[in-house]
Amino acid sequence: MSFQAPQDGAAKTVAARHVGVDIVVPVYNARADVERCVDAVSRHARGDWRLVLVDDASTDPQLTAMLDRLPTEQPRILLLRNEFNSGFVVSANRGMKQADGRDVVLLNSDTAVTAGFVEKLIACAYAEIACGIVSPLTNNGTICSVPEWCRYNEPPADFTLDEYGAMIERVSLRRRPEMVTAVGFCMYIRADVLRAVGYFDEANYGRGFGEENDLCQRARRAGYRVRLCDDLFVFHAGSASFNDEARVLEQAHAEVLERLNPGYHAAVHEFIRTNPLGDIQDNVRLQLRRGRGGDRAAVMYVLHVSPYRAGIGGTEYHARDKIAAMKHPRCVLAYPADGTIEVAEVFDGRVDEPLRYRFPLASPPRRDVLRDATIETLFASLLETFSIGCVHFEHMQTWPLGLWRVCHQRGMPYLFTTHDYSCVCPNVNLIHHGSMTRCACDPADVDATRSCLKAYEVFAESSLGDDPAEFLRRWRVEFRELLTHARHIVFPSAAARDLIRRYDDLPSDSGIVLSHGYESVTGNGVAFQPARQPLGDDVLRIGVVGATAYPPKGAGEVVKLMRGCRDRPIEWHVFGPADAWGFADQLRQAGLGRRLVLHGSYARETIQARLREARIDLAVLFPLWPETFCYVLSELLGAGVPVLAYPAGAIAERVRASGAGVLVDDVTAARAALEALLSDRSKLATLQEAARRHRHKTLAENAAEYDGLYRACFDPDAPGAAPAGPAAYLMMLQAARRVEQRPPAPAVIEQPSRYQARRWYPLYRALKPLIPAAARFWARRAFSGRRVRWYRRYDLSQMNGTWTPNEQMAAVAGTRRCRALRFDPRMECAGCLIPTQRAHVMRLVMRCWSDRPVFARLLWSHDAADAFGDERSIWIPLAADGVWNEYWLDLRDSDKAPAWTAAAHVNRLRLEPVNEVCEFELRDLSFGEYF
Repeated sequence: MSFQAPQDGAAKTVAARHVGVDIVVPVYNARADVERCVDAVSRHARGDWRLVLVDDASTDPQLTAMLDRLPTEQPRILLLRNEFNSGFVVSANRGMKQADGRDVVLLNSDTAVTAGFVEKLIACAYAEIACGIVSPLTNNGTICSVPEWCRYNEPPADFTLDEYGAMIERVSLRRRPEMVTAVGFCMYIRADVLRAVGYFDEANYGRGFGEENDLCQRARRAGYRVRLCDDLFVFHAGSASFNDEARVLEQAHAEVLERLNPGYHAAVHEFIRTNPLGDIQDNVRLQLRRGRGGDRAAVMYVLHVSPYRAGIGGTEYHARDKIAAMKHPRCVLAYPADGTIEVAEVFDGRVDEPLRYRFPLASPPRRDVLRDATIETLFASLLETFSIGCVHFEHMQTWPLGLWRVCHQRGMPYLFTTHDYSCVCPNVNLIHHGSMTRCACDPADVDATRSCLKAYEVFAESSLGDDPAEFLRRWRVEFRELLTHARHIVFPSAAARDLIRRYDDLPSDSGIVLSHGYESVTGNGVAFQPARQPLGDDVLRIGVVGATAYPPKGAGEVVKLMRGCRDRPIEWHVFGPADAWGFADQLRQAGLGRRLVLHGSYARETIQARLREARIDLAVLFPLWPETFCYVLSELLGAGVPVLAYPAGAIAERVRASGAGVLVDDVTAARAALEALLSDRSKLATLQEAARRHRHKTLAENAAEYDGLYRACFDPDAPGAAPAGPAAYLMMLQAARRVEQRPPAPAVIEQPSRYQARRWYPLYRALKPLIPAAARFWARRAFSGRRVRWYRRYDLSQMNGTWTPNEQMAAVAGTRRCRALRFDPRMECAGCLIPTQRAHVMRLVMRCWSDRPVFARLLWSHDAADAFGDERSIWIPLAADGVWNEYWLDLRDSDKAPAWTAAAHVNRLRLEPVNEVCEFELRDLSFGEYF
């Protein structure tokens, strides 16, 4: 009998919804399961329903007694009893025939339904006229299982079954995808299907296994479709009603199923291979990672850079510290990263364990932009997708300034923190980057403004238009609007507030001064070996701490002071990266000799122990701009180290308040202050005692202050507004997939061999940097006894027509080096035709310079139309020591071997030389085979 759709499909659907539903549960022993099943149905069933229990001659007297009571206690329950044990198929058919024209929900007795199960199954079954059979999601139902299909999934421990069902419903993509078969733990079968194709085949499937698959195949041949109800979860414990004969029955009935429905198993295998349910499974997997906190309202912190990159600054430290200390159920961070907007979702303050999402942009975000419709539209969708209750604009430098309007138009409360002076000028530290002097930032002085902003444009690689002075005027107008509509303006110091008020006519009562919190770290008992044993006790040890190499931080002033004091008994200790901006060279040219100690970069949590280990007496802080807070000062005072500083900004305010330092106007005054300390050490002891007595506001205290501000805007413990339907959750899922979880370093090495055990090998390693890479390669080949036949060799030192670089790579003048301008430099080569079965050896020769971990990545595609993807890529950890290195990989021994050999040839290659902003030089990339 073939299925014929009626003329009026809508009328047929509406009528069918009123036929009523029989919920049929075959029962055989397993009393606890049956009790749970009946209880769940009774609590959650709605509408015109009846529960039909078919007892297949159970032998448990307690169960039979309970079954006898149920119809008298609940009129909607009908009990049927078999005279003798007949098996699942016979019992199910008896119950379904009792429906007599009503739809059927066939349930295993070891299931537990969740809220709305009848309504959701009906909605799916009648979403189209051709749909006839429906199964829901479950934890244990082969292809219906989530998050891992075709296996048992333990229900999440932090959800009850009802809560888990509610979560599945809330986050559902509502795809209702077609399936090759339903699964028998729970099947909704429309009455017209039963009339058209009949019931389970008792003759062929006897005591069970395969009967539901056979019914689905008959229904599909009759024109019906089988679909997954992906907004419903039904718990399934397992085959509790079957004994050891199950395995034998399953194998035998699989053969019967294929005989009666040729090609069924091939169709199932293809379904599993292609996995059309992948989005549904991944979505549930993602939402489980979000856990119970995923439905809470949240603060969104808007940052200008990633707080997860290396070398973060004070703004990112403040946000991370605050989030960790507040321990809100959920918070969200948004920031530009690698040409996208990245979102990090943090739960219960675990700031180092975020869920991260990437949302693509047609072009990378630009700094110093007033409006950007694309980013503002994306931001609006992020507020909705992530159920944001309040926004905290921590820094706007790489966002369009008009972002506040998105919040204002939606009635979304927002806060703004003045971590620098961006509300005064795009040149956030108010320094003329040509002369390294303070800029007046006066729009009325057009010439001075234009000169300062033009120098800033060069420094920041930004563009303020043809008339920077006019841009500054419009910038301040827009920022004034932002500040006027903010629920709170937060100043990290009174000094920052007072300076900003000179430029922005803010009301005297606007803004709150909240200094940052900080925890002194003792180093946990870890001792650090100084870079060199310090000189005698008569020497004054001065620390230069932080990113002092950055010119506005006062690099030039520090060098002047060193030169002026080089004849004095002072030992200078520099903590922090000194190689940038030529700072290290300037230091070495100051004539200090062994009285200069460069300690290099440091971890934030170790700096106090390092300062104590080096016995630092005093530190200098000479930033040219009036800092708004200064974490370096917190680190120094936490270590009991007083400071010599310029009298501007928050540093001066905090030094005066603590008494732990001396304020001087210039380098000449600084030299005089040092002479006074050298001649009278008691003055230094007084300053050091003040530093030791200083009590910093703790992270917990600071978090409590901010928590009060946020709770005045919304309740972070309350459920947030649910995202607007499946599109928002699909958007979230796709963004989560874009985040590249950097895999473990592959086995990319300089071809190991037996010769490494030779006695001369340690000497060779010491001399290796002096030996040309080509000579090393030929020597290695000779000693290893392995030879390579090359099929493709690319000279990457010549940027000719073969390889096309993107705009994020720039040549370094006068050299063959390149510099990554951002984090995504790449070069591509088309028409490669590399034979994948034969070319299994890859060699990359390059060198790079960086103080951070650096990776290269090679991607390939087999067809010119294929997009590059993570599954066809290799990460290569680089030695960032500026020495030529060879990186080898035998693709046969790599987990990417199947992806490499998936086709006869590789057609296109992409090389991403580095993943950090740094300099590098390429030599060649080769593919071949050992022989």
